[in-house]
Amino acid sequence: MSATETEAPTSGTVRTSDLLIAGEHVAARDGRYFETTEALTGEPIARVAAASVEDVNLAVEAARPRFRSGRAFRRPHGGRFWSVRPSCSASAPTTSSPR
Repeated sequence: MSATETEAPTSGTVRTSDLLIAGEHVAARDGRYFETTEALTGEPIARVAAASVEDVNLAVEAARPRFRSGRAFRRPHGGRFWSVRPSCSASAPTTSSPR
């Protein structure tokens, strides 16, 4: 994908993605966006807000309390990890390797 700098997007079929700061979607403070394109066809995929230094500092300050409290490192679902692995023991062919 390539990116070219553009102005704030207008309504259309290309998806617009803003910054996610403190759980809210917000536009970049200076209004800049980057347009990403499909490498093969050159067609636009999305317009993405370009974070400035000010936006990054705002995001860091919004995240700081969660890191200090340890909430950023807690596991969801009461500490259980969910696995989405397919079961392959019944369908996998068995082979023996020569020694």
